Amino acid sequence: MKNRIASGLGLVVGVALLVSACGSNGSSSTEGSTRTKNAALDSPTTLVDSTSTAAATTSTSTTTTVATQATVPMSATVCTDTSECEIGNTGPGGGMVVAKYEVRNAEAVNNLYIELAPRGWDGKNDPPIGMPFDVRAKLASYKGGGRSDWRAPSLSEVQYICGPMSMPPQFTDSRSCADALGLFAWFDGREYRGYWTNEKATLPSSSSKNLPFWNFSIAGPDNSRVTPMLRPVRVWTTPKVSLTTVATTPTTTTTTVVLPPVVAWPGSATSTCSDLAKCELGQRGPAGGLIINVQRSSAESVYVEMAPDGWAGTPDKRDPLVDTAGAVRALATFNAGGGQWTLPSPTYIGSICHIAAGRAPDSSGACTDNGRIAPTFGAGGRDAWYWTGQGTDVGGRTDFVSGKSQGDLSGGAFLRPIRLVRFVPPTTTTTSPLSCADGGVCKIGDKSPTGGLIVDFSGAPGTMTYTELAPKTWGGGTTDPGLSKQEAARAVALYSDTVNKGRWTLPTDRQMRAAFAFFAENLTFGPDCRAVFSSWRALTIDQQPFAFGGLAYWLANPTREAKADNFQIATGAAYYDVDAAMRYNVRPFAVQPYRGGGNPTPAAWSTPQCERQTIPTTTTTTVRVPCAGRGVCSIGDVGPHGGIIIGVEFGKVRGDITYTEMRIAPNPNFDCQFTGFGSRCLPGQYDDFMRTIGLTGVFDSYPTERELSIVARSPDLKQRLRMRNDWYFSSTYRVSKTVTGDVNAEGIGDLLQSLEVNDQTTGIAVHMPTGQAKEFNTAFFRGVNRWKCQFGCK
Repeated sequence: MKNRIASGLGLVVGVALLVSACGSNGSSSTEGSTRTKNAALDSPTTLVDSTSTAAATTSTSTTTTVATQATVPMSATVCTDTSECEIGNTGPGGGMVVAKYEVRNAEAVNNLYIELAPRGWDGKNDPPIGMPFDVRAKLASYKGGGRSDWRAPSLSEVQYICGPMSMPPQFTDSRSCADALGLFAWFDGREYRGYWTNEKATLPSSSSKNLPFWNFSIAGPDNSRVTPMLRPVRVWTTPKVSLTTVATTPTTTTTTVVLPPVVAWPGSATSTCSDLAKCELGQRGPAGGLIINVQRSSAESVYVEMAPDGWAGTPDKRDPLVDTAGAVRALATFNAGGGQWTLPSPTYIGSICHIAAGRAPDSSGACTDNGRIAPTFGAGGRDAWYWTGQGTDVGGRTDFVSGKSQGDLSGGAFLRPIRLVRFVPPTTTTTSPLSCADGGVCKIGDKSPTGGLIVDFSGAPGTMTYTELAPKTWGGGTTDPGLSKQEAARAVALYSDTVNKGRWTLPTDRQMRAAFAFFAENLTFGPDCRAVFSSWRALTIDQQPFAFGGLAYWLANPTREAKADNFQIATGAAYYDVDAAMRYNVRPFAVQPYRGGGNPTPAAWSTPQCERQTIPTTTTTTVRVPCAGRGVCSIGDVGPHGGIIIGVEFGKVRGDITYTEMRIAPNPNFDCQFTGFGSRCLPGQYDDFMRTIGLTGVFDSYPTERELSIVARSPDLKQRLRMRNDWYFSSTYRVSKTVTGDVNAEGIGDLLQSLEVNDQTTGIAVHMPTGQAKEFNTAFFRGVNRWKCQFGCK
C-alpha cells in the first residue's frame, strides 16, 4: 500500500508538468508560461533570428519550427530630402521610405515622408529595450546615413507603416508587410512584436503610462507585458502645392500733367479734391478747374474736369472768342505742358452751360433763356456760342442762351476746354487663403471640397478630421428619403460607392448632435440632455440644401447593428430600441472628407457630455442579459465560463443565487483526461476528493449528488455535456482508516513492526443511465464551477 501511494504522488507531478507545458487549463499554468516568456525575453541572447529556420525548444522538449521570413528589397532609386520620394525608395538616411502622405496648413500642402531604418541597423534583430532612457541613448548613438535626426515613430506615424492608411503595393496585409520589414521576431514559438513609440520614449511616465506600444503585424496597439523593441525612423516634408492665390489688379500708366499756373476760380467749388480715388462732383480738380462729371467702377474712377477761368491767359479771365483754327491753336498752346485738354462734346456742353448760369453741373433740363451767365463766359452775359467737338476736331457750336446747336463752322465762338482724368489704383499684390471648398482651411458651416457641409471636426491643424453632412437631395429626391434602417444602410453604401465617392456612412449619435448643434440657434441642453433652443439658424444660400428635411434620422451603432436607433429632431436626443418596422428619414455623413487645414480649437458643446449621452424613453425595450454575460441563469443555459448550468440554489436574501456550471466535454474520452484519482481512467488509484483542485482550471469542484441526478434525468443535458453512460463521483465522500499487518508474523514484535494505518476513501457516485446513487471507490469525474450572483446579475 505504501508503494501504491507513492506511485500516485509521482503521477501528480507528471500531470502538473503537462498542464504547465500545454498551458491549456487553469490560471496557474498560464502564469508559469508567462513568467518563462518574460524572463527569456529580458535577455537579448534568447531571441531567435527571425530570418532563420532554427528550432526553439520549450521546457517539455517540444520543438517549434520558425518559417523563413521574406525580406523586401530596397529600391535602387535613392531620393533626397528635397526631391520627391516614393514608397520603397532608399531614403537619404540609408533606410526605406515606408510612408508618403499629404499634410496641410493654412498656406500649403506638403508631402510628408517616413524613412524606416534598415533591417539589421543594430544587429541581426531590432534590439529589445526596457527603459525610455536606454531608448533615447540608443537613438542618439545611431547616425545612419550620417543623419542625427533618427527617432522612434509617433503614434500617428506608426499607422502609416504597414497600416491601412499606407500599404506598399506588394503586400496584401499588415502581417506580410511587417514580416518583410523585420518588424517582429520569434522566441519559443511566440511572436515578439511590441515596439517603442516616440511618446513612450519621451513623455514623462505619468503621461505615457496609459499609452500602448505598437504592433506592426496587426497594425494596432500592443499592451502585452514584454520588453518592446526599437526601430528608428526619420521624418521630413517637401512642398507640394501652395494654398494661397496671388491676385494682381491690372494697372494703367498715369501721365504726370504739367499745367499752367492755377488761377482763382470764382465759381461755387466746395473744396479741393486731394485724393483722386475719392473726388466728388463740384470739387476743384487737379488743375484748379471744376469737376463736372464723375464715373466710378471697381477698376477705376473717371472724372471730367472743366478748365478754370482765365485758362487762356486773357486779362479779364474771359473765354477767348476764336474761329475753328484759333480753337485748335488755343488747345495746342494750353496742352504744351501735356494737359490733354480737348473740346467739350455735346454731352458735356450742357454741364458747362449750367455752371455758367450758376447751377450745379448735374442740373436737369436745358440751359436756355438764361440772362444771368457769369461774366467770364461768353460775351459778358450776352452772346454765348461755344465750340463743341471731339478731341481737337471742331464739330459745331451751341448757344448757352437759346440752347440752339448748329454745325456751321464759319465765324467765331467761345472756347472752354475739358479733360478726362482717369484714376486707376496702383498695382497691388494680395495673398488670400483658399476657401474650404477649394481645399483650404475649413470651419463649421463651410461647404467642403466633396460638396458636403462641415458640421464638426477634431484633431490639430495639419491632421484634422472633419464630419461632413450630405445634402438632403442625396437620395435623388427633393428631401431625405424615408427608409427602413436596412434599406437606409444599402442606400448610403450605394451613394458612397457610385454617386459621391467618399467614406459616407450613417451618422453616430455624436455626429448627429453636431449637425443639430449647427442648425439650432442659442442651443443649450437641459439636465436630461434634451435640447432647448430659440429658433433654427438663418442659412446662407450654400447652406440651405443641407437643412433637416425629416423629423427623425437613423443612427449607426456597430454594437447594435440589428437595433432600431434614431435621432429625434424635436428633442435633439438619440433614442434606442424603437420599433424596427417604422420608417425614418436618413442622412448620410462622410468622416474625414480630406486631411489638413482646420480650426484652432475643437468643436464646443454648450453642456458637457451631452454630445455623447443617450436618452432612455418609454420606447426603450429592456433586453435581458444572457446567462453567458452573467445575467440570470436557468438550468440548461450556457454559463459565462462556457459550461452548462446544472444547479441553481437560492439563498435566504433576495438576489443571493449560487449557480453550478459543469464543463462540456470536448471529446468522448474527455473524462479520462485530468480526472480525479478515483476515476476508472486511473485504475488502482484512490481519490481523496481534494487533489483535483487546479487540475481542470475553473472546473475543479465536484458536483453534488442532487446536481448529478438532475443531469442523469435529462437526456438533453447528458447529450450536450457528452456524459458517459457510467458512474460519476459526487461531492459526498468519506475517509475510513484501516490497520493492516503481517498475519503470518512469527511474534508480537514482528507483527507490530508490520502494522500500518491506511486511508480508504469512498464516495457517492451517481449512475448516469438511471440516476441511482451508490458508494464506490472508483468512478468517473466531471468538474464544475460554482459562482454567486448576489445583486450582480444584469
